[in-house]
Amino acid sequence: ENGTYFAAITLKSQTFERQKTFSFVSDYTAPVIEKKPAIVEPKVEEKKAESPAEPQEAEADNEEEEDNTLQSILIFLVINIIIAIIGLAIFLVMKMKKEKKTEPESE
Repeated sequence: ENGTYFAAITLKSQTFERQKTFSFVSDYTAPVIEKKPAIVEPKVEEKKAESPAEPQEAEADNEEEEDNTLQSILIFLVINIIIAIIGLAIFLVMKMKKEKKTEPESE
């Protein structure tokens, strides 16, 4: 609604409290939206023939989405397994180098 409004924002913590007060004037006028009457199309037999195809298309879209989701999950798992193998290899190499340094030299 149009008018003058006041607002206060208060910020509190254990050590301080701050408050900011401000006012503003609203002179907003809502746009007038003209509603057009809904156009009702007459029922045609051809449209009835097309409607059974729509659920089949929706099912095909759902199957494609499921396939894409499954493919994404598989790619994610493969990448994570590769990262784990690389990490394990680096760990083992580092461990072997550390053991070589600590071994006494035999002559």
